[in-house]
Amino acid sequence: MITANILRADFCDFTEDEDGLIQADGIYDLERVYSPFILETKRIDLPEYPGAFNPSIVRWQGKLLMSFRIRNQDLVHEVGMVWVDEEMNPISSPARLQMEASSEFSKLQDPRLIAIKDRLHVVYSDRIPLDNGKEKRRVFIGDIEFEGNQFTLKNARPFNSFEGEDEKRIEKNWTPFAFEDELLLSYIPSPHRILRPYPEEGRCETVCQTNREFAWNLGELRGGTPSIWLEKEGCYLSFFHSSKKVASIQSDKKVLTHYFMGAYTFEDHPPFAIKAISESPIFGENFYTKTAFKTWKFLKVVFPCGLIESADHLWVLYGKQDSELWAAKIVTQGLLDSLGPVD
Repeated sequence: MITANILRADFCDFTEDEDGLIQADGIYDLERVYSPFILETKRIDLPEYPGAFNPSIVRWQGKLLMSFRIRNQDLVHEVGMVWVDEEMNPISSPARLQMEASSEFSKLQDPRLIAIKDRLHVVYSDRIPLDNGKEKRRVFIGDIEFEGNQFTLKNARPFNSFEGEDEKRIEKNWTPFAFEDELLLSYIPSPHRILRPYPEEGRCETVCQTNREFAWNLGELRGGTPSIWLEKEGCYLSFFHSSKKVASIQSDKKVLTHYFMGAYTFEDHPPFAIKAISESPIFGENFYTKTAFKTWKFLKVVFPCGLIESADHLWVLYGKQDSELWAAKIVTQGLLDSLGPVD
């Protein structure tokens, strides 16, 4: 955890505000101090797909498989798949995820991969056309099959019925986790609502919900990575994102929406209550440095989508500025020690 006394000693004219952001005269510097548990950040380069972003990752068939969104002349509804090694280096040629011929939806966004037993599932959002000519965005679930060098999305089904369903509300960023070989979904971190999906019926039921108090003043907590079970600690771990309008050195001192990343743990049994959470944002080198790509509106984006455990460290995969693939190597215990307990 970055502490205010260190900041004031090392950077005289900069101070840490109540949200853990470093600022001087209301202008934040988001590349001044990095979270000490981050060992490195690295860009994952796919020359075949420049502009690829928002990666997810899963350990499947004894290897690591990464998904990503393809950017093709500003069309962003295709997904690519590539095998990577333990250091997040691609070790295969990327392949487009093929849609099942019978699929009637084709505006897929932000897939999250999760493997349960031998099956590979993907949770994502897509748009459903309405009778009035408009669309609604809903969360879908499907299976990914791999044969030869081809990945195919099959059995894709939307969730149209769930607690709080509102046709006008955009649904996305539901994050999956496995509990006793069953796939469950975290609807939102606060309150922490857990859903059990029934894909064949197009519905989810609320399994449980907990609401614990914690301090986070950088916007509404929203889903990020799938949750993974940490056996040694006896809990689940996930990364979330939020957004807030601030002015920063990295936005040329303009007030823009900035995305922030944090982590939390929750119980490994019902009701899956949150145990600990980041008290200030996680910062890594190059999170907010400039990119050549301008997003669909003025934003500074760091968006966590993938999480994998490897030996004594973690990799969290994130999209940067809706145009780059990145990974941060994190000391597991260091991250856990940085989290504040939740009442």
